[in-house]
Amino acid sequence: MQYYILLIIWGLFHGHVFAHKHSNIKFETDFDSKYCSKIQHSISEFELDEAKKYVDIEYKLNPKNQAVVLLQNYIYFLEIFTSEDKELYNKYKPKEKQLLEQINNESYKSPYKLWMYAEIKIHWALLKIKMGDNTSAALAVKEAHSKLKQNQKAYPNFVANKKLLGWIEMLMGSMPDSYAWMLKLASMDNDFDRGEKLILDFCEHSDTLLPDFLIHEANFALMQVYIQVSNQKEKAKERIDKFYSKKNNSILTDYMLAISLYGINENELLIKKLSEIKTKQTEKTIDLPFLEFLHGISKARKIDFSAIQHFSNFIQIFKGSNNIKAAYFYNALLCHMQGNLNKSLQYKEKAKKIGAQIQDSDKQAMKECSRVFSDNISLHKTRLLFDGMYLSKALEEATIALKNSKTEIDKIESVYRLGRVYHAQKQYSNAIEKYKQCMEIGKESERFFAANSALLLGNIYEEKADKINARKYYNMALKDFPNNKEYTNSIESKSKSALNRLKK
Repeated sequence: MQYYILLIIWGLFHGHVFAHKHSNIKFETDFDSKYCSKIQHSISEFELDEAKKYVDIEYKLNPKNQAVVLLQNYIYFLEIFTSEDKELYNKYKPKEKQLLEQINNESYKSPYKLWMYAEIKIHWALLKIKMGDNTSAALAVKEAHSKLKQNQKAYPNFVANKKLLGWIEMLMGSMPDSYAWMLKLASMDNDFDRGEKLILDFCEHSDTLLPDFLIHEANFALMQVYIQVSNQKEKAKERIDKFYSKKNNSILTDYMLAISLYGINENELLIKKLSEIKTKQTEKTIDLPFLEFLHGISKARKIDFSAIQHFSNFIQIFKGSNNIKAAYFYNALLCHMQGNLNKSLQYKEKAKKIGAQIQDSDKQAMKECSRVFSDNISLHKTRLLFDGMYLSKALEEATIALKNSKTEIDKIESVYRLGRVYHAQKQYSNAIEKYKQCMEIGKESERFFAANSALLLGNIYEEKADKINARKYYNMALKDFPNNKEYTNSIESKSKSALNRLKK
């Protein structure tokens, strides 16, 4: 559930606060005041202590300006979100109620009032989920959705309503069945296609009403849905190429772009972007531990063992619990590949004991570290190289891995990895052959390879406009692998999203 709220937050965050200057409605919300502009600039560069100073000045100069309420909340949100510091969360927790009361206590009418209220509720919903309070978070999202609906009724032409409601529909429309309780509790709209249309309309037609960087933010959130929910990475890449080519982006925009590049496996571009961010950071920039994790990922995908130090740095400086198990897993795997078996075992034991199991990557890391790593080193290299899109090298290693497979599970994985490489190279006949072979030999396995092969076959047939076979394999991914215990939510949500697309 954390993941779905996270995507909503990215869709909401940053930039759209400037939209009011294009409106004819008059209200006490001025995001363009001198110090609100400074707050926004400081937020965009992750200079949050500077932003706090400007908040204090704005309150003194313009105590009736409601814009500063939302901006102040952004500061709290980013501090907690990037650090996952529970002590900081508990310190700031009373701020949610205080800020909402500030908005409610004002009698003025504007499209920004309920919208800002909804933003604050959703920000805190995400933070509550990070701290394990899922039910409270679901109720908060329900309240936010209700406020947005009220606002849409009162101000149907207010474009921010269209954007936010579209995101909620997309994400709720692709939720796995295991989260059906949240849909029932929240009573929210859940039409993925309709939500996507709202966001695309917003991105394509609001450039005359809103500044460019708001469109960039909306596109970022859309890319995350394409990457994580609907498994349409090519669409995400197209939007990166179209909207994120500027070199003078803020650190916040580059940070989000790095996340997108990681998601679409563009490793060389990720390495370049991480280097750019490093040159932009100053002594005023807050710590961004996740960048160390991304540095580790980018090097691991090149079989560069200096990745171990980056993962270790991340573990040391990060105060939260997400991605910790994944970091320990990568270090265990890399040490195993180096032949340092004692150190590998030490990292595996830490992965079992430290960190949360909320995200799929951490759940998978826990499972991986509970198993004996294969001695088929080419199999591990194939996986890492493929994740970096080093396809020629991955194909070489996958071929060696299949020849060296001594166990059934090694063979299943080797066949799967070959299918993935052929698929990425658009050698569809070879990919189809390997995916079908993987489904046959891996059908009873608890590993994800066969189920995901069915999903990927659906992708191939959908791309070929063969809807009959596409539906067949998407449904197989959902129903034909009951023993699979890995990435189940991800496979389910992507299959459901694809089946919804094919209804058009």
